[in-house]
Amino acid sequence: MTTTTYFGKRKKCFLFILIFSCCSAVLLAQTDTTETLESNLGPKVFLDCNFCDITYIKQNVPYVNYVRDRKVADVHVLYIQQRTGSGGSEFRLYSYHYLR
Repeated sequence: MTTTTYFGKRKKCFLFILIFSCCSAVLLAQTDTTETLESNLGPKVFLDCNFCDITYIKQNVPYVNYVRDRKVADVHVLYIQQRTGSGGSEFRLYSYHYLR
């Protein structure tokens, strides 16, 4: 009878360690890499585009800091779409770099 309680306690201890290690691995995997990349090391970028999917760009280019005011930005990206006479579209991409 003492051997079954010893193995029962050992199983509970093993189960506790297993659950704890799995939970800690899941919690460590949940760290957000964009927060660590959004430090002051990247340039401040202002996107000036009315028809672009800004959230898609922000999610796929996380190594720059996006700002809402162009006066604060280090780089101002201006993206222009214009209709042509033949029915096509003309796209222009300008970038202005501000030295500070």
